[in-house]
This record gives sequence, structure tokens and C-alpha cells, in this order.
Amino acid sequence: MARWQRERRQQFVYLTLFTALLVFVIGLVGWAAASSYYDANLIPAAKVGDRAIPTRDFNRMFAFEKTRFFIQYGLQPGSESDPQVASAIQSLRKSALDELLVGETLMTVARADNAVPSQADIDTQLNHDFSELHVRHILVAPDANEKDTAKADADAKAKAEDAAKQLKADPKNDQLWKDLAAKDSTDTGTKDQGGDLGWVSVQSGFVKEFEDAMFALKDGEVSDPVKSQFGYHVIQRIETRGVTDTPLYSSLRASGLNLADLRLVSRSALLQKTYTDKAKNAPIASPQDQVHLADIVINIPTPTSSNLQDYATAQKKITDVLTALNNGQDFAEVAKANSEDTVTKDSGGDMGWLTRGMLPNKTIADDVFAKNAGERSDQHSLNTSGNVVIYKVLEKASKDVTDDQKKKIQDGAYDLWYADQQMRLNVVPLVPGLEFP
Repeated sequence: MARWQRERRQQFVYLTLFTALLVFVIGLVGWAAASSYYDANLIPAAKVGDRAIPTRDFNRMFAFEKTRFFIQYGLQPGSESDPQVASAIQSLRKSALDELLVGETLMTVARADNAVPSQADIDTQLNHDFSELHVRHILVAPDANEKDTAKADADAKAKAEDAAKQLKADPKNDQLWKDLAAKDSTDTGTKDQGGDLGWVSVQSGFVKEFEDAMFALKDGEVSDPVKSQFGYHVIQRIETRGVTDTPLYSSLRASGLNLADLRLVSRSALLQKTYTDKAKNAPIASPQDQVHLADIVINIPTPTSSNLQDYATAQKKITDVLTALNNGQDFAEVAKANSEDTVTKDSGGDMGWLTRGMLPNKTIADDVFAKNAGERSDQHSLNTSGNVVIYKVLEKASKDVTDDQKKKIQDGAYDLWYADQQMRLNVVPLVPGLEFP
């Protein structure tokens, strides 16, 4: 073989090796990038039924919760270095996951019920949830020194009606608002500012009567007196900021979020309202089977690197309680000594008579209603609190449902229904550190 042929062959070998190495490196970089993208976006954050919820959805919900938290408390970027803020942000991760699971669970149910909200209904909820209103009001509270409470209420209502009449006749008269607020309003925080509450929203924490009234008004309109636990309000909705004009939305956009993210939150809120109303309005049979129960509750903290000892202590407490009960110790005495249910502990865990609808979920109800009087339930976890509970059936009977029981059934109807849906759909959180309830 000639020298030039040997050199040509060597060049070909070197080129082949270099090409192979280059392809390998490019493949390795591509694999690393794909793996990183999967971990950051597609790895499941939770499962609802047979659907895996990708981490990117959790990350966006967490960004929403964090941004709303910073806006609500006026925090600046970099505040995460404060230990209290850092602790609150960690709690927001749990809130974000819970919100995501609620939304996905309810949508799964709504699809099966053929009850998915329309885009128009979602947008109506969106405007309610995330627009801002410039509002002012005059509050007239009944005279606390008047012994005749009916007279005090009537006098306050009459004064509010007079103020409303004047303001309806001249709603844009700022001086009239200032004069009437200074003279009649019992809201010490706004009476010297003409009743001006500034820009407010559903996040402002107003009582339901006030919130409903301010959203029912049109811009510039003055309400009739609205009664709340504080007295009588005369309210004016001065102007409205649309969703995309609010400081919250500007901050959300800076965080990479958009209207689609807000629509998901509002869709969840709309579904919660729909199914809450449905659960509360379900008929309650009477009489019905009831159980007289006692309970022992042990709080189980979510295990983290900072509280492993607390978690181990709680687990040992459960073991000690079960050992005591298995050894024949009186349930009531064990409850008094160990239960962390502050409502029932001192009475030996006595919870009174309960219907199925007053218990935390279907699994617990099925268990205790299958037991005979004197028998003990299995050990159960309460998903809403992270607690463990053991019940004892004291008595069983068919009884009329009292008005107080009906109210408790209605108040807890949605939570019980939702807990049953979570169990039926096998809802599983998978975000590291948040796998426990």
C-alpha cells in the first residue's frame, strides 16, 4: 500500500471516530435535556383516577398561589429569605397541590355527570373572582347602649335609609359622601375618608352580604341599606378594574402565567359551588339508623427532616393506645389520657349520636355501622387533618334526625361527598414531601 493511501486511510478512521464521538455527545446532551424537561414538566405530581397530572400544572398553580400571597401581603421579591415567609411559601406548595387536586377531581366527576361548565359560566366566575371594585360605604350600627334591641335596629335602619335616599339622588357628590360618612358612619376606618374602601375584591374578606351587594351593583350605583352582622351598609360601586387591569394579573404575567391559569382556578371555584349546593340540598331522611360513638384522635404530623422525632412519637402513641385497648383498659379512660380531640376528650371521647352523613367519609361510616354496640372500629386516617382516629360504638338505634343534626349534615355534606370522590377515584398526591395528607 502506498504511503498516500495509508495516510488517507488514517484520516478516514480519525474522521469516523470523531463523527461517532460527536454523535454520542450530542445524544448524551439531548438525553440530559429531555430528562430535565421530563422531571420539570411531565413527571406526575398526582394521579386522579387513571389520569396523571404533570408537574408543570403543579408548578403553575404554585406560582399562582405564591404570586397572590406576595400581592396580598405587599411582599417584595427576595422576601423568601425571611424565615417566616419561607415557611409560609412551603405551606403554599401544599395549598397549590390541594387546589390542583380539587380542580381535577371535580372535573373528572363533572365529565361523568355531563356537567362541565360552559366557557361563558367560567368567564362570569373569572370576573367575579379576579376583577377589582372601587367601593365606598356608610355603615350604621345599632346603638349598643340602647336596651331595646329592636328599637336600636329600627333606628339604625332608618338612618341608613335616609343616607341611601340622599346618595341615590346625587351619587357622584363626593362632599355629600364625606359629610354623611363623618356624621353617620360607625366604620372608624373609613368615616373620615368619605367611606372610601379603595380597590377591593373577593380576597378582601368582606362578609357575604356586603360582597354580594357590591358585585350586584353597576358602576356608580348606590345600594339600598344592606344588613350584616355589623349593621346597615349603604354601598356605592364607583368603578371596576377588569381582570387584566389588576396588579395581581400584572404580577402573574411577570411570573409566566396568563388568563388560562386563572380560568382553571375559577372553573374549580364554580364546580365547588355547584357540588356544594347539590350536596347541601340533598334530602335528609328521618328517622334513620344512627350510632352513639366515642373517639380517640391522635395527631400525626407530616414527616419532614425537621420533625421526624415528632412523627415517631405520634406513631408510638398510637401503638401505646392500641396496646392499652387490647389489654382491656376502658376506652373512655384511654381517651381522657391520650385523645387530642379537644371537644370530646374530657367526656371520654363521647361524640353523641351520629348519622352516616355526620361521619368523615364512607369508609368510616361503613365500618362503624357494621360494628355492634361495645365494639371498636378499625384505625382510620382523617385525610383533611392528618389525624388518626379510633371509634367505639356505644349504642345503635333508628332515631329521628334533629334540627341540629340536619344542620351538621348540611354543613358537612360537601366535604363528605368530596372525600368519597377522592377515595372512589383513588386520588394520590406524588409531589415529593407532599405525599401525605
